[in-house]
Amino acid sequence: MVAVPGAAGPFRLGLRSWLLEDGSLEGFEVGQERAFALEFGYSRTDRLRLRSPADAPVDALTYAGHDARYEVTGVLVDTEGHTCIESRGLRMYRQHTVFDSDVVPERGSVVSGRISLQIAPELSSWSRVLAVARWRVLEIHGRPQPRADDVAGRRQDWRPLRSTDRWADLDYLVVAVPNRN
Repeated sequence: MVAVPGAAGPFRLGLRSWLLEDGSLEGFEVGQERAFALEFGYSRTDRLRLRSPADAPVDALTYAGHDARYEVTGVLVDTEGHTCIESRGLRMYRQHTVFDSDVVPERGSVVSGRISLQIAPELSSWSRVLAVARWRVLEIHGRPQPRADDVAGRRQDWRPLRSTDRWADLDYLVVAVPNRN
């Protein structure tokens, strides 16, 4: 377990319902303290940029005003078959990342772009790079997952909940702060 000294929060974190359904994660409740790692996602049309450390300031993680999306500038801390970024004391990973850059990904490179932050299960194969931290859950929001027959792709608004439901077929947004101890 790691302390998160530079991260204040609160952070809005996505939670995929299949992680609850298959038992990878236990349910969440408002007010509880939980240990988990962070995974990041990004749009394939908005790839992450990779630069040398001298080209850009680092350590920025700014809420982008929608769901669990953030603008990030951080340091690449691991590159062996996956990507692990650290920004504002938070470490987040992704197994496969495509960069919009001619720079070869290497430890210490600066990564920037728009990401989404997701709660990730603890995977033993990732144990050496994951920074599992303790978080306090402040709020939980849910909304129905989009239906396959909804060609317009309309999304309903988030509604506040007291806890997650393993079988509810909801997308979840968990608002949490990292424990600094």
